[in-house]
Amino acid sequence: MRFLGSGFFGRDGRPLNETSRHPLHHIGLATFSELRYELHVSGFQIKEALHTHVKPISYFYSFYAPFIWLYTLLAFRKEKDPEQRERNREIRAALFSFSILFGECLMLVAQKAPSVGQGK
Repeated sequence: MRFLGSGFFGRDGRPLNETSRHPLHHIGLATFSELRYELHVSGFQIKEALHTHVKPISYFYSFYAPFIWLYTLLAFRKEKDPEQRERNREIRAALFSFSILFGECLMLVAQKAPSVGQGK
């Protein structure tokens, strides 16, 4: 409920004090889709998604990949806008990349998209 009402997790009912460490804090992490959206609306294009390392337990999650694949297939097929349908294909392809499925920390390489009328 605290996160729903304030955007802050657990024991951190307010922004964290950045001058001192708190061992019980939880930072709300963004999903790949949220990061991609924020970059896209800010005029950036993701060029590459990389990861730092893979924990062995991450391979356990591969069990869920077919369900995720089917769910996104069904959810994304409802899109009517042809441009967004193309972006959805890109998003689905990225979601099933090794880095996003199994990587511990995600690193996105993005480039500012050329403005309208400029060459690439």
